[in-house]
Amino acid sequence: MRMPATIVRRARPTLTAVELDCGEALEFVLDSGRTVRLELLSTSARVLLTSNRDTRVEERQGRTILLCVARVRIDGHELELNRFLCAQESFAEPYVVNGLRFWFDGTADLFELITEGHGVCRPRKHARFALQDAARGVCPEPLHPWCPKDENAIDIKECYNGDDCWLGPYLGASAHGGLDINHPKGTPLWAPIDFDEQFYFECLAGGANNNRHRALRTWPDGSAWTLQAHHMYELCVPEHTPLKRGAEYAKAAGVLNGSHNHTHFVFKVAEPGTRAGADDVLLDPWILFWQTFEDARRAGTELRAEMQAPGPARAGEPVAFSSEGSRPGPGGAALKYVWTFGDGGCSFEPHPRYAYARPGLYAATLTVDDGSNRATATQHLTVDGEPYAGAAPVLVAPDEPAFRVRPARQADLYARPPRRLPRTLRFVARASRPRPAARILELRSRGLKHELKRAACEVAFERGAGWLTVKAQGSATSQELLVSADATGLTPGLYAATVRAMVGEALNGTLPFRVELLVKAEPPPPGESVVDDAGEGCEATPFFWVAPRFSKFPVRGFGGDEQDGGGFLSNGGRAEPGEYVRFTPDLAAGAYEVAFHPLTPFAPGDAFNVRVRHRGGAATVRVQPFAARRIGRFEFDEGCDGFVELLAAGSAGQVLADAVVFTPAIGGR
Repeated sequence: MRMPATIVRRARPTLTAVELDCGEALEFVLDSGRTVRLELLSTSARVLLTSNRDTRVEERQGRTILLCVARVRIDGHELELNRFLCAQESFAEPYVVNGLRFWFDGTADLFELITEGHGVCRPRKHARFALQDAARGVCPEPLHPWCPKDENAIDIKECYNGDDCWLGPYLGASAHGGLDINHPKGTPLWAPIDFDEQFYFECLAGGANNNRHRALRTWPDGSAWTLQAHHMYELCVPEHTPLKRGAEYAKAAGVLNGSHNHTHFVFKVAEPGTRAGADDVLLDPWILFWQTFEDARRAGTELRAEMQAPGPARAGEPVAFSSEGSRPGPGGAALKYVWTFGDGGCSFEPHPRYAYARPGLYAATLTVDDGSNRATATQHLTVDGEPYAGAAPVLVAPDEPAFRVRPARQADLYARPPRRLPRTLRFVARASRPRPAARILELRSRGLKHELKRAACEVAFERGAGWLTVKAQGSATSQELLVSADATGLTPGLYAATVRAMVGEALNGTLPFRVELLVKAEPPPPGESVVDDAGEGCEATPFFWVAPRFSKFPVRGFGGDEQDGGGFLSNGGRAEPGEYVRFTPDLAAGAYEVAFHPLTPFAPGDAFNVRVRHRGGAATVRVQPFAARRIGRFEFDEGCDGFVELLAAGSAGQVLADAVVFTPAIGGR
């Protein structure tokens, strides 16, 4: 078998820009001397959602969401990389695998779907990446903000009409060769780094239709960066003079601005030994903004989750994980730590040791909570060797979103922490129904030995006492934990407890999880209940469902408006197993007609499965919502035990998760 062509690069003070063809490999030597091998196996791109008749032809209100996919093999293990365009997921954290941080920038396949009509941005090869040792920043000095931002994050709706992120199709059809950020005319621009040279390369005075500025920096390691800003209102410094980091050099957002005052940012890298200008690799300016935000967060006082890069591991051998650098925010309490290891395992320790039972590539995630806010950090690691021969217990809960095993392909959304802590069961109760339905957690083994010792459980109450019962049931290869809450005698408020299930003579034999009990004072609201995708009652599997945030989007659902997108989530036509959106109402006991909201913009041919948890159990219904909005009539107990789940698996057309309506049935029960 022919080995793929291999490019060798060594970590240096500035990030490395690389383009690869399918069948090529990159060997990246980290500062430690260890080499991470990345092979590009295949690439693809697809339209997830569009209002255009043809995504290669611009339309005045045309809007399109796209997905680029690259399948890679990293240190012998396959990983699917996803790159969303024109959705909040465009601003994701970079992937980190075995100490290598990298951004998946885009694929050439994208240009079979849209045109290169709004700036040069097409990769020369099948896929484009930017890479760095995870212990380094993108350059050897902290970055100064390029422009003022109210928060250390970018919202996709700030990108012109919500579509002009990097590669995002302008007017639904033309790939965007930069990153647009909306801000008022005259907004200052500052030099993010020292500039060796800077000047207008196009300007109104020279007969161009815009003022476009270019700044250059050659680093001591030989790489050369080009930073451009377009729609300049005024240049505040003489051209062809060097500038120091932080110097204000322009007033922005004042020329040829279209429907929103904005600045168009461009980022190019020339590798050492190549020709700056001729051999530049264009990259997403989000990389610079990401580093700017990270520098500001580290220098500030806000809550942070930090994890040290774990290296490659062997099955059955403990891996040391560290949360060193994590901290609470101002006024925050002591941190709660929740580690999930990508295989069903979990720890609440700040610096746990954990052993993987099977080879593979896993995403380890640290979530910290200081009582006011949450933050996350994720890194991937590969595990080699033979599967562990003994017992390795894990808790499995198919009906609990907080227990879902994270797919390796999933990235974290920048500055968007999870709404709830992972590995947490949540009960809702009232005086009128103090005992909500019990939950069941299954005990399984990931080791080759499936027989487990009988689990013993310890409960540590954080508030209140005696309201939680955890009972082990079954034995050997068929065990489960029955988790019950009883709010009798409790005053309204939020109660919490930590449970440790302990299985003797097993790898990772202590299995922790949390339980929260929300005791409400008021009864459920009477009459009709509407659960919207933007509300507390909706949970979606992360980094799969996309939400349009387009200005003047012609397709809108319940809660959408002209200036802020469609008001719904979409699966983008992908029938992926394990992906769902759950709508959980808070209901009075009784019978309800359950239906999709009439404003949800379903189309002919949309068909998918809906799973309903009701008083009598669970039912799965096949729906064609364009023809009929009704899901069915179901009995529900009081409270939040029931739900409606829209499933991506087996779907045709679009699954649109917008709003579900629960209407009391005529005749009551």
